[in-house]
Amino acid sequence: MEDENVLQMFLPPQTLEPRSQVVESTEQQFNRRVAIEYDETAETLARCHSQDQSPLFSVLPRELRDYIWRLATSPFEDDWHSYEKNEYYYRPGHTARLKTHFELLLACRRVWLEANAFPMLQAEHCFWFYRAAPDARDTAWMKKLKPMNRENFGHLHMFVQMFAIENLTSSKGQLREKFLKGPAVEGDFQPRMFTVTIRHTDWWNWESDEPLRFEDSWFQAMLDTGDLRSTHIIKLELETLDYKVDNQLMSIVKRLSEMESRTIPTHLVNGIPTTTKFVLHGAPEVQRWSGPADINDTKYAPYSGTEQLNYCVVMLTWRLTFPDHPRAHVPTLRRAPRVVQEDTDRSKDDEWSPEPWRRTDCEITEILEPITRVLSKSHRRYMTRCIRDGCRSKTPLGYGKGLTTWNTTVNADPVCGESINRTNTFYAAEHEWFRRRMFDTAMKTEEAKKWRQKWKQEGSLLRFED
Repeated sequence: MEDENVLQMFLPPQTLEPRSQVVESTEQQFNRRVAIEYDETAETLARCHSQDQSPLFSVLPRELRDYIWRLATSPFEDDWHSYEKNEYYYRPGHTARLKTHFELLLACRRVWLEANAFPMLQAEHCFWFYRAAPDARDTAWMKKLKPMNRENFGHLHMFVQMFAIENLTSSKGQLREKFLKGPAVEGDFQPRMFTVTIRHTDWWNWESDEPLRFEDSWFQAMLDTGDLRSTHIIKLELETLDYKVDNQLMSIVKRLSEMESRTIPTHLVNGIPTTTKFVLHGAPEVQRWSGPADINDTKYAPYSGTEQLNYCVVMLTWRLTFPDHPRAHVPTLRRAPRVVQEDTDRSKDDEWSPEPWRRTDCEITEILEPITRVLSKSHRRYMTRCIRDGCRSKTPLGYGKGLTTWNTTVNADPVCGESINRTNTFYAAEHEWFRRRMFDTAMKTEEAKKWRQKWKQEGSLLRFED
């Protein structure tokens, strides 16, 4: 198997093609996911051809090569998939679908190790909260990201309407929930740059040209939340029509310019808790552009007398600072410690579970339900407790102990009759299934060791995930 067969599994999901059949069959055979090394270490470089015959590696310094990798993998607007100019999501920088070329990463292992981080570092991942563009990201997309994608996550761009953001608070996890569902895991949400854009069509009652209204509380909560303390830059873009800038928008910009986040301990420096704070960086930037007056093929009454709308976008930037360490910056300290809630439940149907005898309460109840119908209440309670206590144990020995306790009790009571035989037959089959599963797991582990050794001898970057 060549490394290129699995390379596409570790690229951003929008580029993924159907998974290689070779990879899928290997994963099914060994009950382990196939991965590829992406860290540039002495060990992984030793598995690569040095490529010294190429001036790209033997003559050019690393800094110039990184510049080439950046240019080759930078996103661009794909003219083959351009948007209509009157769409809600049409604007400078988003006149067409964003696209990235990844062919460079297939050149050789040396290029892969040096350049695999750049596509995600440079990509702009856009979430549109209502009236979304065709290439919009969503929570399902975020969930599919591989660990290396999360680690190299670059720019997260949020286009949001006022009604969808004004209820935001600084509670831990509330902002993250808009992009990534489920329990928080360390490092799963840490964009390097976070941008929020309020378009002309996102303000309250823009259709009737009402005055601009901006609730400061939600943006203050965004600055204060711990969800973004691994982020280097927060940007806010406010877009409106040109005649509203001086008498409406600039008063909002002035209020926002005075905002700073609260100072809270979020990082560890040399084992000591260190505080961070978002502060305004530089003067507001201004951008102007023009678009058609018929927005989404509809010309609203306030704009009926014109064929073109002139927009003005004011951009404010906040940077994360370390008050106790003025020279510190996020690229070296950006991984903030998080409290991780570990999910210890295992399902029988989880094909990657190393402990197939672990059962949840719901699964145990489902298994016992047809048997308990024929038992008395006292026997039902006792049997459920015995089996549940056994299944909750961390080893199959505890499971067997639960069965033994149950069997010893019911065999001394003739009232149970036929239900005893049914129970024994059912759990004998379950126990045999556990034994076979454990045996298969042990054999696959030994076979996986042989494949690891084979990949090592071939100099492959492939590996099995732990």
